[in-house]
Amino acid sequence: MAKGRHAVIRELRRGRTLVMLTVLAMLAALLVFPAVAAASHTPAPSSVTVAGSLQSELGCPGDWQPECAATHLTYDVDDTVWQDTFAVPAGSWEYKAALNDSWDENYGVNATQNGANIGLYLDADTDVKFYYDHETHWITDNVNSVIATVPGSFQSELGCAGDWQPDCLRSWLQDADADGTYTFSTSAIPPGSYEAKVTINESWDVNYGAGGVPNGPNLPFDVVLADSTVTFDWDSVSKVLTVSVTINLGSESFDALEATIEGMGLESAGIENSLLKKIQNAQKSFDKADGEVCEKLASFIAAVNAQDGKKLTPEQADLLRSQAEAVSDAYGCGA
Repeated sequence: MAKGRHAVIRELRRGRTLVMLTVLAMLAALLVFPAVAAASHTPAPSSVTVAGSLQSELGCPGDWQPECAATHLTYDVDDTVWQDTFAVPAGSWEYKAALNDSWDENYGVNATQNGANIGLYLDADTDVKFYYDHETHWITDNVNSVIATVPGSFQSELGCAGDWQPDCLRSWLQDADADGTYTFSTSAIPPGSYEAKVTINESWDVNYGAGGVPNGPNLPFDVVLADSTVTFDWDSVSKVLTVSVTINLGSESFDALEATIEGMGLESAGIENSLLKKIQNAQKSFDKADGEVCEKLASFIAAVNAQDGKKLTPEQADLLRSQAEAVSDAYGCGA
């Protein structure tokens, strides 16, 4: 997701938490936003080499040798990131990431294919950890970049072994364009309420909470609809983490509402079919682009309000209302 396009932050009435909701409503084209911010355009490599002027210092017969195994990175299946640490002497060095023991595919500055060499300047001998993410093609090290991750109560949903794990790079904040803002996006977090922080160097030794406070409180956020894109932006100067949830504007949003209704066991209350019909009518309007989506979503919300505390519990009504309002906002109703 492009930086600086956060447009709407809305408080959803879920009784106890604030939902930071970023909406990009491209009404003219009715676009569906992609589930991930970036994805590799090439097959997974068989090897990744830190190739550069430092190789002969690290056990290779020469420099700029993509085939030298002495500077291969190791693929971590838990993190899904290539990484390794090398004892690099003091000096001024340059390097790139060379894939498959060849220069045919290589990445340099700003994750650019065939890009410029990355400079590495060391005043003293240093153990330097190098990282390469094939999804984004970012190659960096812990001297040039801050290695920041977002541990939180959602990490197990991403494939981490558990939650609150600062060393799980599945929630690695990256700054490929070197503008000081580190970003991570995912659509793998299911609906629910979560918390997050930022940690440095894969450890809790240095961490930032809400408002960029060192060792500060967790930052809460909500995901209202399934398949929403959650984006974490961390300002490395202010240390402030911002969490935004972008609704993927499309039929999937209506499908998620239908699934919520069907999961509430409302058949015995006699209102499941009527609520489903109202959402299905709204979805048909969306598919036809007939201009009646807002009216039909408003009709659904009115029906929910009418049954709040009656055939719907306040909790059920609140959940249905918040999801419908999120879709309504994403579509631009009332704008």
